[in-house]
Amino acid sequence: DHSRGPRYLEHFPGHSWIQAHFPEGDSLALYQMWQVVDGVEKEALSEATIYKDGKFHEAKVIYSPRMLSTSNIVCDYQLIVESDLGRWELTGKPQGLAFFSYGTLMSHFTPSVPTGINEFFMTNVEQPTIFTCNGRRAVGHTERSYPRLEAEKVFDGELLKKAYGR
Repeated sequence: DHSRGPRYLEHFPGHSWIQAHFPEGDSLALYQMWQVVDGVEKEALSEATIYKDGKFHEAKVIYSPRMLSTSNIVCDYQLIVESDLGRWELTGKPQGLAFFSYGTLMSHFTPSVPTGINEFFMTNVEQPTIFTCNGRRAVGHTERSYPRLEAEKVFDGELLKKAYGR
């Protein structure tokens, strides 16, 4: 929901937003965000929720896949959360990717406002994802962002061929 207006992201080095939905109705959602404070990167938000048997269960993120470069865009990843239901260890297998870049001012209302040398400094990657957890299979979505730095490597045909066999 971008209805609250522009987002000022000059101190925003990335996020992870992941959801998994199992056929029997169980679901998992998590959101993590990092920020830079006094030149030091820190976790600013880490929330996870499991939905099982008609109830929501607060969960703690033990490990989620922080994206720091294009080198792990198409790779399988691990995700671990704990709740009163126990520990869930999932493997996520991204099925493709769509990405876009944005600058220090992210706004759907002013999408072409230039931001100087920092224009388009972040890359956001969205991927349909298949998950496995204790022999169960789920479908979902992975969204992660990271500082652009070397984003153009996402076009590396050999990397894509290796990851997807195409």
